[in-house]
Amino acid sequence: MLEYCVKLTERLFGGAALSDAQRRKLRVAQMRSAAALMPLLIASSAILGLAFLIVVNDQPARTTSLIWACMLAILLCRAVFILRRYRASSEADQGGIAVVKRAVSRALFMGSFWGIGAYSFALDASYDAKVTLLIIVIATLATGVVTFISLPAVVIAFTGPI
Repeated sequence: MLEYCVKLTERLFGGAALSDAQRRKLRVAQMRSAAALMPLLIASSAILGLAFLIVVNDQPARTTSLIWACMLAILLCRAVFILRRYRASSEADQGGIAVVKRAVSRALFMGSFWGIGAYSFALDASYDAKVTLLIIVIATLATGVVTFISLPAVVIAFTGPI
């Protein structure tokens, strides 16, 4: 399914007209661009997650918000580890479709994590808290789009669930 999505976005954005070698070079450039901007996404997710926690802290779901924030911290630490491992590996220069598929699946997971968190905490929140949560989610979307702009399949996977 992920491979189909990646190939579909390649066709939609002109990748089908390229040879296999050109597609591989394009994927390498796309992944390098995304990897260069990943620290931005990780830092903004940490800051926005903290803002999210502050907004939800005085709402009825306080314990759940603390658990969500701890899970976000774990996910961001894992993202730092994955990014460091990716930059040190030779996989970054191979440009295989497996790298893009992993990026799509990870973006889908993070988008779902933010989407579920925002939805579940906004249900019982006050109007002011809902507006603030909406601004935080929009900022998360914007940062994700900027980070993954070179990979349309990853942008769709990240923004879709939110």
